[in-house]
Amino acid sequence: MIKPLTSSLSEVLLVNESEAIEVFKNALCAELEHQLFEIWLFGSKARGEAIPDSDLDLLVVVRDLAPSIRWRIRELAADCSFDYDVLINTHILDQSGWEAHAGQKSTFWREIERDGVALIQTPQFTLA
Repeated sequence: MIKPLTSSLSEVLLVNESEAIEVFKNALCAELEHQLFEIWLFGSKARGEAIPDSDLDLLVVVRDLAPSIRWRIRELAADCSFDYDVLINTHILDQSGWEAHAGQKSTFWREIERDGVALIQTPQFTLA
């Protein structure tokens, strides 16, 4: 399920940042349709505490973390970063890695749970 950026999020993101996220999301959905579980925005942008040079921290959770998939995600992020003059910082995990973070209630998982904004969620896979 693809969600449009929420109105509160669009208030804290610059136009080029919102556009970069939308293009990145749509490209991932098109290319990794059966691999993609979740995309989350987190960090200072999600909290509304960003400074002018803050990056866009995105967690991407996929079914399989094959090197080719990781490479393609990073390539798409780099393309969007360049095209929209933003820095997209991707954190890529496979489903089992994310479930391990959730099971351990890791610091990273707690940050996503507390501040994260779900950009894409699949019905069969949730924050846990």
